[in-house]
Amino acid sequence: AAGAACDFIEVFAGNGGLTMAMKVEGWQTAQPIDVKYDAYGTSWNLKEAEDQARFRWMLRRVFKPKAMHVALPCSAWGTLKAGVEPTEADWRLALFAIELLEWQAGRGALASFEGPKNHALRRAAEWISRFGSIQKPQPPWLYTELDGCMVGAESPCGEATQKAYVLMSNFSLLGMHGLHCR
Repeated sequence: AAGAACDFIEVFAGNGGLTMAMKVEGWQTAQPIDVKYDAYGTSWNLKEAEDQARFRWMLRRVFKPKAMHVALPCSAWGTLKAGVEPTEADWRLALFAIELLEWQAGRGALASFEGPKNHALRRAAEWISRFGSIQKPQPPWLYTELDGCMVGAESPCGEATQKAYVLMSNFSLLGMHGLHCR
């Protein structure tokens, strides 16, 4: 990741908690990117091709981060949507997330992805052909399972969530594997 202009960027950041934590640890962070708020003077609806192109340019030409975390919105892929097929826009967003992860890893930088344990995208051929599965990861990718409360995940009401999460990364998160709420 030579020539990095920042250490870390969080994509689909939600409340940006991981960005804040990385900043506290002394990492030089980019502004978190999410559809819910502006960053760098503009909004980011990464379902839209134009926003994807702007973000891709900024990521590759300006930021060149040493580490990137992607937390694709699970609304289209989680258990609440069981039996409902993801829309074309959902797939566009998922394929963009996959592209980001592959680009980051392809240049020797750190990449990670998070989602609920029951995540339909991880069962899709488009995912498995690139990253493998929880049971059989595709190197260099590794999977880690833990409960959301262990990483500060909260429900929309602000309560700690016990929902099972899966992290995928091209670096070891083994120290987090199997952490469960009491």
